[in-house]
This record gives sequence, structure tokens and C-alpha cells, in this order.
Amino acid sequence: MNENQLIELIKKDIEKKSKMLGRKYYNKKGSISKKSELKDIVDSNNEIKTIKINDGTNIYFNWFKILIKQKINYMLAKDTTITKNQYFTDIVLTTMLEELVLNTSIDSVSWLHFFVNTENKLDWVVVSFNEIIPIYDKYNKYIIEIIRYYYIDKDTIYIENWDKNGVTTMKLKKDKISDNVFNKHYTEEISYQGEILEENDKNFPFIPFIPMWNNRERLSDIEDIECLIVMYSNISSGLIDNIDKFQEAIAKFKGFTGDSKAIQEAMRQMKIYKGVGIPNDGDIDYMNIEIPVEARALILETLKDAIFFIGEGFDPHKIGDGNITNVVIESRYSGLDMKSNACEKQLKLFYQDFIKCFNKFYNISLDSKIELNRSMIFNKSEAIADAVASKDLTSLETALSIHPYVTDVKKEMKLIEDETAKNIENQSKLFNNNINDKINDTNNNNNNNT
Repeated sequence: MNENQLIELIKKDIEKKSKMLGRKYYNKKGSISKKSELKDIVDSNNEIKTIKINDGTNIYFNWFKILIKQKINYMLAKDTTITKNQYFTDIVLTTMLEELVLNTSIDSVSWLHFFVNTENKLDWVVVSFNEIIPIYDKYNKYIIEIIRYYYIDKDTIYIENWDKNGVTTMKLKKDKISDNVFNKHYTEEISYQGEILEENDKNFPFIPFIPMWNNRERLSDIEDIECLIVMYSNISSGLIDNIDKFQEAIAKFKGFTGDSKAIQEAMRQMKIYKGVGIPNDGDIDYMNIEIPVEARALILETLKDAIFFIGEGFDPHKIGDGNITNVVIESRYSGLDMKSNACEKQLKLFYQDFIKCFNKFYNISLDSKIELNRSMIFNKSEAIADAVASKDLTSLETALSIHPYVTDVKKEMKLIEDETAKNIENQSKLFNNNINDKINDTNNNNNNNT
């Protein structure tokens, strides 16, 4: 790829990603703001003037952020289950996966970048999808090159061109590339008592970037609900705006001139003095405005249901009372469960690549199996009853595995064994004490008889 092709590629990528909506909607704060409305009028001198009429209301409900947080908490609120190793813990891994799932849900993809830290250990950092352009082989399957770019000031873009042989860095400013430098992937430092004795430039046995996609279609979670969120916010804004503007009756002036200054002065006097002088043949009447609140409330409720249904989320307000069954709860989690299944498949593919990098770097053979421990609301009373009922049909260990208060089945089994052994010991002591008491009573009676 020559310099002109690289510049054109980066320009197209910047333009393409500027049109993506996920980050815009996720970062937009739920708020109520005012927007001014301007109107052109003709005054008594037949001159056109622009005046400011009532401010409008702008409300935004960040349903997108709610849906993504639900997804992350459902998939990763509990630590993942992995084969233990010396390189990272399940807690560290879960934290990293939370950041990846967040970014991939918003942007459709998230990128992990490997580097070697000051202790010569393999480490990683999550980088923005805005910075990455992957180059694939002719089969569009394997990444053969990564172009990473980001602004170092408003006019200058720093570029890193990574391949299996090393990384070329350069700067792009005013459509010109400069400062081309080629290096190996990383530098290994050999030190003794804090002093660096030797530095060796090395390459990874892989290109140190791994993508995690949101789903098989490689789409953001905003794709199908963006129009619904916009419509919900617009209708809510219009409703509040109507209530705000028409909370008082509209005054109809009769006998006044069409001069806006006269009307504005009359309104000012009504606001301050609660009265106004009127012409001899004039009059003031009031018009009441009926706002279709019920119809709009129904539309808003329908839109909210559609956001959770199409966005595959779980509306907590639909949970019902405390007597709702776990079967009903599970059915209401079905959308979130399907969306999470699609993401989990991509997460497991990512984890396999993640482990491959560790295995190649350290020349080891870590296990790439991973299990997510999903978290959902449930009826604890019903779950306890099911656990107790299953005790007579299954093993104690199986019954404990579905008990809501048992987090570690092996530990709970050990506690039960210890408690049972202690009870047997106490009963044995009590039995022996009773026998000894009876023997003593018998001996005492025999001695008294003698």
C-alpha cells in the first residue's frame, strides 16, 4: 500500500465511522433542555420582524444505555469460570470482558491490543474501534495487517502500520506523510537491580490485535431501535412542551391593534398587575386548549414496549408482584437471553484467540474453555421449594446446586458433612452419658440396699 492509498483509506474510514450512531446515543445524557423558537411576523408598519416565541422542551431518554447495562450485568455480573492459570485471574478477565462487551455493543466491534510491560510480561489494553482499520487476506478471513491511527493534535494524525514483521509509525498532516520509522513489535529489557543491562527488539508470533464482534452480523445494538428512541423522545418532548405552554388559558384580545408591541405590553401588564386596560370597544376572552394526554401516554407505553422487545431487553416494570413464577420471569428474559447468546458466541471465539496469543508468547498450553455465569431476577421462595422437593429425587449435591443461597456447592457439602459428624459426635456423647448415669444410679441403689 503506497502513501496515497493509505491517506485515502484513513479518510474514508473517518467518514464512515462519523456516521455510526451507537456512541452518539450511548454518551448522550438523559436530560431536559430548552430550545428557542423564532418566528417572522409583520408589524403595523408592514415590516417583517423576527421575534422569539415560547421556548420548546427537548427531552431525551437514554434507553440505549439501559439496554446495554442490562446485557453486561446479565452476562458478566458474576465472575467467569475459567481454568486457573498464573497469568490472569477470573476477576481480571471478567473486568476486561465487561469493557469489551460494552464497546462491542455500542460500536459493533471492540479491539484488544497486546503489548509487553516493563516486567517483560504479556499485557493488554482495549482500544477504540475508531482507531483500527483491519486488512484481511484474499479470503476475508485472517487479519494480515492492522492500521491504527489517532489524532495527536487537531491537525496531525499518528499512524501505526502493524504486520507480522514489525510496525511502521508515521505522521499525517495536511495530506502529507512524514517521519516514517520501522521497528520491531516490542523491546525486551534485561535488567539487574533496577539497572537495564540489555535491550532486545523482538516481534510477537502474531499481529498483536484481536477483534471481538457483537454478533454474527457485526452490528451494533442501536441498529433496530434508533428510530424508536427518537420517536419516544420527540413525543415526550412534545407532550411536556404542550403542557408547559398551555398550562394557562390563551387570552384572545378584541379591539387591539395587530401591533405585536401592543400585545406584548398587554401581556406584560397581565403578568405583573393581573389586569390590563382595554379599548372602549374591546374585550378579552379565554380559550382553553385540550391536550390529548391519554393518547400520547398510550403511544409512549407502546413505544417503550417496542424498544424492549426489538432491543431484546427486559423491562423491570413488567416483573409483576412477588408471587410471579420463575417460568414467567424466564420467558420475559427470553429476548435478553437470545441477544446475549449471540454475543457470547463471539466472546468465546475471542477468548480462544486470546489464549492462543498467550500460548504462542510463552510457549505453553492454557485451556481456552470459558463459561459465563449469567445473572437474573428470580423468585427465591419458589427456587428454595424446588431445591427441597428435588432432594428426595436427586443427590444432595444436585439439590444444593439449584438452591439460591448456595454459591459454592463443594463448600456447602463439606459444611453439611462437618455438621453431620458433629451432631453424631454430640449424640454419641449424650448416649454414653445417659448410659453412664444409669449405671451409676444402679450401683448407688445396690450399695444402698446392701
